[in-house]
Amino acid sequence: RGQGRNDYPIEAMWRLTIAGIVLQHPSTESLLREAERNPKLLEICGFEALPRQAAPVYSIERDPDSGQAYGKLETQPCRSTVPNSWNMSRFRSLLIDCEDKEGLVSALVTELRHSLMEEVDDFGKRIGYDGKAIESFSSGRKNRESGNTSDVDANWGKQEYHWVDKKTGQPKTKVKSWFGYRLHLIGDVHYEMPLAAVVMPAATGESPVLHSMLTELSEHSPHLLDRARSFCADRGLDEQRLRVRLFDDYGILPVIDNCNRWQIEKKEANYDPNQAITRALYPDRADNIVYDEAGRLYCHEPPSEHREWTDGNASEVRQMVYHGYDKQRNCLKFRCPAMAYDFECKGKAACLANADSQAHQYGRTVRIDLDNVNRRIFKPVIKGSRTWRKEYSKRSALERIFARVDQGYMMDRHYIRGKTRMQLRCNLVIAVMMSMGLGHVRAGRREQMRSLIQPVDLLNTG
Repeated sequence: RGQGRNDYPIEAMWRLTIAGIVLQHPSTESLLREAERNPKLLEICGFEALPRQAAPVYSIERDPDSGQAYGKLETQPCRSTVPNSWNMSRFRSLLIDCEDKEGLVSALVTELRHSLMEEVDDFGKRIGYDGKAIESFSSGRKNRESGNTSDVDANWGKQEYHWVDKKTGQPKTKVKSWFGYRLHLIGDVHYEMPLAAVVMPAATGESPVLHSMLTELSEHSPHLLDRARSFCADRGLDEQRLRVRLFDDYGILPVIDNCNRWQIEKKEANYDPNQAITRALYPDRADNIVYDEAGRLYCHEPPSEHREWTDGNASEVRQMVYHGYDKQRNCLKFRCPAMAYDFECKGKAACLANADSQAHQYGRTVRIDLDNVNRRIFKPVIKGSRTWRKEYSKRSALERIFARVDQGYMMDRHYIRGKTRMQLRCNLVIAVMMSMGLGHVRAGRREQMRSLIQPVDLLNTG
């Protein structure tokens, strides 16, 4: 403040800014109207609850008839202690400068993340990632003279959804487009709390942003990645580089859905869209073991009278039993379904002969060495297994986090333009969510750590 007045102290302005998020105000004007009619809010934030009485103004006037001068004391109206909208705007600019130069708001998120990990032993053990569309307060139309939009940082994003209609069996596609940004968020999928968030223009891909977020977490919170055991994400992040980095560098189990990218088989004349596409596991020899794009293995039961298997004489296709990941050998283990589930297989002898195996009582075993295969397809946990279903089901927690960001913290009704302001608002929202959770945990209400407006039980005073 220098030598000037200090009508609106920094601490009071900061508390009022946080109060706007906690009390679910979509705009600054809505928050200031609440402050005008709520003196208790002003008192909590650090402002004077009652209006200030301005000093009277002493002026000298002259009688028009006699020409005699005399003094006059005029009482001034009371002045409100509530900041004006331009005061809030200047304070927001100050926060932006502090974030750009010193990263204070981001450091606040990091500090809250560390505090939650200290208070909750398994916080951050199961994490996940997802992206969310955030529309800018701009129509996206370009000015004819300048060629720019009212939000020069934003751009158009597009998201495609593909599924198969269960009734008709026909493929369906839905395209969603928006002008603005995308919120990239890493969160704890067990406690449904955010861990880190980055705002980027809508057209920015998810994969490069996620890799940069992992790099930042490894620098500022390495113990978080050491604690994490699983990482879930949707099929938009189905890539080999991410799976290898998570499992090999950090020891985190990648639970990521698979995309169907095989296209060669779809161009064949006998392609059946109702059948899963499979490829030979050992294409250099005649064998009856095949695999699909999700990393599942299948065995074609060869006839008992044939020692060598060919595609034309297979009688039945069965999925091999996944027996987990062997850490010592760094391989996946699959077992014969007939011996695992105790039923008769007529092609057992021919199958063992194809692999030159002598495991008659245990059944044929296939091991996939992860050092020599495509890690996008073969990963430590196979899609559809019990572990995969259990961990992947927790990904819905990210959708609930986004629902609270939209509805509870009013990000679907904002009036923000510009990437810097949007990043500041999202960081403040994330900080409030984490601090509310930390406060509930320290007060012994861990079951309410996700709550924003649920009332706290009053003490029984008798």
